[in-house]
Amino acid sequence: MPATNDHNEGALRQMRVNARAKPNGTTEHFSNQAAFHHNQTQMFMDAKFRSPDHTFIMREVRRLDASGASRKFREKLLAAEEAAVESKRAKDAAKKAKAAALLERLSHIQVEWDISKIERMTVKQLADQLNVHRVLHGDDLVPKLWHLKNKSLKKAALIEAIERGKRCDGNPSPAAGSDSLPPPDAIDSSHVEKMVNDCLDMPPVQGGDGDIEILDKEDDDDDDDDDDDDDVLMYSG
Repeated sequence: MPATNDHNEGALRQMRVNARAKPNGTTEHFSNQAAFHHNQTQMFMDAKFRSPDHTFIMREVRRLDASGASRKFREKLLAAEEAAVESKRAKDAAKKAKAAALLERLSHIQVEWDISKIERMTVKQLADQLNVHRVLHGDDLVPKLWHLKNKSLKKAALIEAIERGKRCDGNPSPAAGSDSLPPPDAIDSSHVEKMVNDCLDMPPVQGGDGDIEILDKEDDDDDDDDDDDDDVLMYSG
């Protein structure tokens, strides 16, 4: 918790001023100076120190300087900061690769606008259709898949998405009778990126090669075959 409500007050402000005045100074040196003045060390030295005490202090300072402890610490600090930056870059690159893979897969999925055909879809097909509506069509009202606990909820959500799409003037499918996606240049790239990141921010799955996985869970509905399983679109790390 900050010592004051204003970051420009207190020790933090003093450290910032010191960093501007002495760019090569270290946090350790600033801390030592602050302790020296706060504890009134100079007054204590003037009152108590004798010549052997001063000699001992100077000898210890020379020994510490010769050891290169400060230089070694700064090298380790810089190495740790560089490692943190590289790690973040690697994670960002992996996330972008997953996003590209998801977009590539969704771009090859044809949108089904015929509600009568929804009943024959498997859980995986329902999940794909919902992802297309949410990610590529930008339908923010489509729930995230992990909120849809069973097949019946996925069906209901997909039917609602289709009905919303048919009411949308910019939807080419109902008017032209086409089940294909709009052209890439008609898709808002920033909105797509946000939706893809929502998909990628799901809890990680242990085990796997980093590809998209479908996790099967027991479904409470009494539907047919393996389609009764509740599929949740996940990513393994």
